[in-house]
Amino acid sequence: MFTSYPNEILLEMTNPLTMLINKSFVEGYFPDELKVAKIIPVPKHKGEVEKINKFRPISILPTISKVFEAALKNRLMKYLEQNDLFSESQNGYRSGRSTITATLDLYKKITSALDNREIVEVAMCDLSKAFDILPHKLILQKLQYNGIREMTF
Repeated sequence: MFTSYPNEILLEMTNPLTMLINKSFVEGYFPDELKVAKIIPVPKHKGEVEKINKFRPISILPTISKVFEAALKNRLMKYLEQNDLFSESQNGYRSGRSTITATLDLYKKITSALDNREIVEVAMCDLSKAFDILPHKLILQKLQYNGIREMTF
């Protein structure tokens, strides 16, 4: 099986693939076959193979699924940015933002408060696996509330 394709073949696939993706978005349909992933458990740290919670699942999806996912992500991010649906304080999952920009924002707020002789309290929490515990139905409701119709889910 080929793991990469020559540029000539990729260029020939561009228009048909674009039409397929656009049709999928318009009709709100994504083939079930492309939703199936092969799950491979990988140890989080070398040598830690005795406990199941010391593994993380790696999903191997068909390449075309990844192309669809990238197209959907690009459209969704563009929509969220254009409609000002991100909180100004959100740094995660945003282009040009990171934990560094989040830390700088916090630093500015703390120094400003201290300069004004205000009391500063900071609470931090680790939201690891946050997406794993959110009910999918709630996520879909939030998307619809923000004008994103149910499509390709």
